[in-house]
Amino acid sequence: MPALTHVHLGGRCDLRCTVCDCHEAPSPCDAQGVPHAVRQGGDRLVFRGEAAASPAFHRTLERAMEAAWGEVWVRTSGQRFAEPDEALKLYDRGVRGVIVPLFSQSPTVHDRVAGREGAMVTALRAMRSLATAGMSVAVETPILPARLQDPEAVVRLAARAVPRIASARFYLPMAPQPAVLAPPTWDSVRDGLSRALAACDALGVATAFHEFDAVPLCALGHDEAHQRRYRFDPRRPARARDGFAHAPPCETCAVKAHCLGPNAAYTAAHPNGEGLAPFTSKPRALFEQRTTPRREWNDGHREAASKAINRVLRPTVHCNQDCPFCSANETTENVYRRPDEMFRQISRMARAGVQYISFSGGEPTLSKDLVHYIRVASRLGIRDVELVTNGALIDSPEKVKPLAEAGLKKAFVSLHAHDEVLSRRATSKVGDWERSVRAIHCMLDAGVCVDVNHVITAVNYPYLPRFADFVSGTWGGRVGISFAFVTPQFKALENAALVPRISEVMPYLHKAMTLLESRGSPFVVGSRQGIPPCFLGEFTAWSDFVKTSPQALADDEPQKTRGPACASCRFNALCVGLWKPYAARYGFDELRPVQGAPLTPDEVAFISENMTPTRFDGVHPALVTPPRPDLSVSPPEPEPPRMPRRLAVLRAEPERTVRLAMLGSGPHAQRLSRALRQTPGLALAGVASPHLLDRDPGPFADVERDRDPDALLDRVSADGVVVASATVAHHALAERALSRGLATLIEKPLARTLDEARSLVALSERAPVMVAHSMLFSPGMRALRARLSDGSFGRVLRASLTRRMVPGSGDAPMAWGRDGVYQTLYHAAYLLLSAAPRGEATVKRVEARGASRPEMIRVEVALPSGVAGEIVLDGAATTAVDELSVSGEHGKRLAWVREGADETLVHDTPQGERATSIERGSDAEGMFAAFRELVVTRGESPVPARDGLAAMLLATAVVDALAEHIQRPNAPKHVASPALRS
Repeated sequence: MPALTHVHLGGRCDLRCTVCDCHEAPSPCDAQGVPHAVRQGGDRLVFRGEAAASPAFHRTLERAMEAAWGEVWVRTSGQRFAEPDEALKLYDRGVRGVIVPLFSQSPTVHDRVAGREGAMVTALRAMRSLATAGMSVAVETPILPARLQDPEAVVRLAARAVPRIASARFYLPMAPQPAVLAPPTWDSVRDGLSRALAACDALGVATAFHEFDAVPLCALGHDEAHQRRYRFDPRRPARARDGFAHAPPCETCAVKAHCLGPNAAYTAAHPNGEGLAPFTSKPRALFEQRTTPRREWNDGHREAASKAINRVLRPTVHCNQDCPFCSANETTENVYRRPDEMFRQISRMARAGVQYISFSGGEPTLSKDLVHYIRVASRLGIRDVELVTNGALIDSPEKVKPLAEAGLKKAFVSLHAHDEVLSRRATSKVGDWERSVRAIHCMLDAGVCVDVNHVITAVNYPYLPRFADFVSGTWGGRVGISFAFVTPQFKALENAALVPRISEVMPYLHKAMTLLESRGSPFVVGSRQGIPPCFLGEFTAWSDFVKTSPQALADDEPQKTRGPACASCRFNALCVGLWKPYAARYGFDELRPVQGAPLTPDEVAFISENMTPTRFDGVHPALVTPPRPDLSVSPPEPEPPRMPRRLAVLRAEPERTVRLAMLGSGPHAQRLSRALRQTPGLALAGVASPHLLDRDPGPFADVERDRDPDALLDRVSADGVVVASATVAHHALAERALSRGLATLIEKPLARTLDEARSLVALSERAPVMVAHSMLFSPGMRALRARLSDGSFGRVLRASLTRRMVPGSGDAPMAWGRDGVYQTLYHAAYLLLSAAPRGEATVKRVEARGASRPEMIRVEVALPSGVAGEIVLDGAATTAVDELSVSGEHGKRLAWVREGADETLVHDTPQGERATSIERGSDAEGMFAAFRELVVTRGESPVPARDGLAAMLLATAVVDALAEHIQRPNAPKHVASPALRS
């Protein structure tokens, strides 16, 4: 099916713009006046000209809907759609995008070109109405002389008119123009057009140049920043097209075969091709269309690569575990699945003098040929042969012995927890922790040197001191620890919540390092994995940044970035900074340059050749560094009580204090506990979590604590329960609370699976259940829901939820992954469903855009009681905004808008729409006040379990519909235990 099809219906435009294509002949049609191309179906159909003015428009639009086009767009001057009702009618007929021409930033110029006074104001009003109706808005701008037009100012004008511009098109009119509008020479507008494209990039507006835009390759292609905007097939010559011809300067151009040359309008104005700039050679970036750009290597990179001490070979990228932070996928390099390929690569490395090879994966022990690979590497004289493994498949002497006899010298064993229960969160496997520990014992007994790889995530970092105690206590100095910060790539991008701030980790890591140093136990902190040396203070010498800097400079630099302060750091030449996705999410504020002179080459050589110290008295003088004063050397204490900043919620003077037990102690539980303590009439009675006694109590130091939830509930006489554990445990913990008749607040999503959620709906008959849809309890949302429920608004006909998210923020999915997209959709689903009668929704249509991450997701939904619904997720916005808009009978509209902590309620008044600012308040505190009321009255839950199930059903249906974006045919296979499989 075609990806993009343009059709003309010959509609009579209300304007008289010679620069537009409204006067082109209609596309070939059938006997009913429907263009033949419409019946073919495809990805996107675009009605050009002023199609909406054609008598055949509605009939043709119906045929387009029958042909199941992915999207239907309409090009319009906007004069017909300035009123919201007309815009909404266009959306209701199935149009999902509009293209509006803007000729200049000057109303006078725009109106003169359009031939109508006030045309620009009407076009801008129409853009706003069309966007409010739910359509994507694009702009197109004919390139005019600089005295009439500033392209950058046009882009910014459009961006002020609507929250987000989908795309911008710059083109040259095809027909010869009057002298005043004649195409300028390319050299006279090149700078202005470049500034406009840069503004588009900054605003997240898509831009590209196609052949029909009549912007020759040389117009902007000499600037590398714009070369990849051109869309053409670099493998085939351009096919001749009416209205284009090469000019005299084109004859010597190196890219002539791939360019149509100037169009007739340009040639009429500049017969000799003035302003063209022929290429003397083919620019590489210009011809890397639709392919992965090659890495740019400089002399420093090549020198660093030549010094890399460790080479990695992978027999597979598949794995017998399913870690949500795995850093291997189908694009991982150095994968040799066939034995002959692997043997050849080992031989090449041996001939090149490589002395250190790591067999990694995936999980390399899945390869039946692993022992042969190790034997070949050893016999070819490679000194150090290492195995990077989770150890679960080699957990007996019989399995380890052949590897050791073949020449295995080192093992790097993944161990991400100090016990089985926490390990399950990391590996998604039951029982593998014990197998990994047993494998370490077996390898040590066989004479293999073992280090453990401990990946630090948002889940396990509070237990770093306990892990350090376990490893040093179990194996003493025989096993070293490599602390590796979670790498924000691949699966970790799909589960971005696993990536904490490094400054949050450091108090716990500092305590772990202090314990290990006091015992003389070996450890290292991986700089390549994500913790730069400037975070370590007096433990800088335990960073591997000096030893691994050649590999970091050779392999990591394109994926990392230095902060503004890094240039003044004494380690700048050896450190490549932070991972780009981490910096995009958290910025550079945590970095502190280390003062002093850079390391000398002799110091670098000595430190690289000597092992990491085990005690402070063994630290090289050049690495003696003062502590970081801004990072606490002990985990944070509980926050002191603060005065609440919120609206009064349900009761000014609570009748009695309601005691709640918290099941869970992770980040969500800590966040909820703070809100609970600030809610009048509530008290935290105790906390239960399997690992609570293994870590610093933090905010729970002043309450009862236990590993066992039943033991806690027996002891504290709680009135209600808050389930704030990992989602995988929601069902089991809620079942325990409900069996005791305790009202239960359950963190979202309600459960791990739909079956578990249905079970909780049934269990809610025993005691009240409330799902923690906290945003429903913000002051603005409470006001909106009150208007909808008190009868003053009337019948709801349509509801639309739009979430605009800034790329890299915590709300925006950082990659196409089921878990990350599901979480974002669940949040949107429960907000949308709050505006309709309770019940299940049906997904009618799903659209999506974005190659590596979700840039846009649009969902059409049939809500209960015949309400039409829509969800729009914009993942490329410049400002984070949530908006829930509700339309009713007689054109009534009610909307809730939230930007940051500021909320606005937009509602109808006799004088028209009015926006009212809402006093700030706490969502979570409002939610706890409502839960307190539920505990006391035992009445109807404001967010019952069936609402959580409905949100799960809707989010699951949308994720299933997005399978083609989320599923990757060549993705590595991972194995999770059934009970832990999401």
